[in-house]
Amino acid sequence: PANQVVTGIDRVHWKDLSIEDFIEKYQKPEIPVVITGLTDKWKGSTTWSLDELFKGRYRNCRLKVGEDDEGYSIRVKLKYFLNYMLHNLDDSPMYLFDCSFDEHERESELLGDYQVPFYFKDDLFNLISEKRRPPYRWFLIGPKRSGTSAHVDPLGTSAWNALVKGRKRWLLTKPGTRKRQVKGYEYRRKSEDGEAATYFSYVVPRILRAEAEK
Repeated sequence: PANQVVTGIDRVHWKDLSIEDFIEKYQKPEIPVVITGLTDKWKGSTTWSLDELFKGRYRNCRLKVGEDDEGYSIRVKLKYFLNYMLHNLDDSPMYLFDCSFDEHERESELLGDYQVPFYFKDDLFNLISEKRRPPYRWFLIGPKRSGTSAHVDPLGTSAWNALVKGRKRWLLTKPGTRKRQVKGYEYRRKSEDGEAATYFSYVVPRILRAEAEK
């Protein structure tokens, strides 16, 4: 069908998908869907371009790119990370993945650059205090080959993801799939790490070939 990509996941423009249809066709049966057009009018669709991030009001913001051996956050100024992103040759590059940007005065302005899509306005965590709810907002930027390993979101919660610039690859599995199957431990060679680049480039193709042969 014209509204599907090679993965079989529907791509639907928001104007063609009512809240009722979203709930019945995708939310209730737990079927993934890519909804297009939702970010077109976001302020972030322009302020989050590379040029704007390099010279705009966020360039000196310190954002999280990882943790040290003791679990403390490693933060760098955005302008330095962007420069690294454009010139690095690392096999598994650093990935800006910040969930506490809303706690800082300048970084919190990011909250005004996007809106929660109307499909996701209902949020049970709104019933508890901001201090007690788990992390639920992330700002992410990554170069080629960067990413996260296979994981379950905090406390088993569900999240919506918006891709504003560039390309990002997701791998989704059915609820209940065993961790060992998802991680592909038996298909990973001794010399290979668990980084996203290795997983998508080598482990996932082996998993798919093995499943196709069953």
